[in-house]
Amino acid sequence: MHVNPRIRKDDLERFACPNEKCALHGVRNGGNITTHGWSGTAERFRRLRCIACGKTFSENYGTPFYGIKSDRGKIVQTLKMVVERGSMRGAARAMGVDKDTVCDWVRKASEHAEALTEYMLHDLHMTAVELDELWTTVKKSRSTSTKEKRTTTGRR
Repeated sequence: MHVNPRIRKDDLERFACPNEKCALHGVRNGGNITTHGWSGTAERFRRLRCIACGKTFSENYGTPFYGIKSDRGKIVQTLKMVVERGSMRGAARAMGVDKDTVCDWVRKASEHAEALTEYMLHDLHMTAVELDELWTTVKKSRSTSTKEKRTTTGRR
């Protein structure tokens, strides 16, 4: 397979092999991850390969962006709006997406808080204050959605 020379290779140390049977599973900066082409719709994301075991995976694997076809920028912008406005419904209207989609993005973001925090700090240059506001909003939305579920199911 021919690998495109335009593929970024300067940040491979932040990835780890996801193969649990690999001797270097979970080891970052092990020198075992290399680029292996593209993945995703319109080949937007790098395909990576572990040299030790041969496992290939998307750079999005293990992140809140994995399996989502929407543009990363749109997701991040929506999450920022949720923080600033304090309203998932308002952010959904402003971004032209369904409220349930925003709720799903917030849920995925909370499940991958550590990886998303690293991405937002380093790649998007968000401040620590902005990130703190985001996670405070996520925490509030989780408690609200739990209360809504209890009310709709009849339990209190």
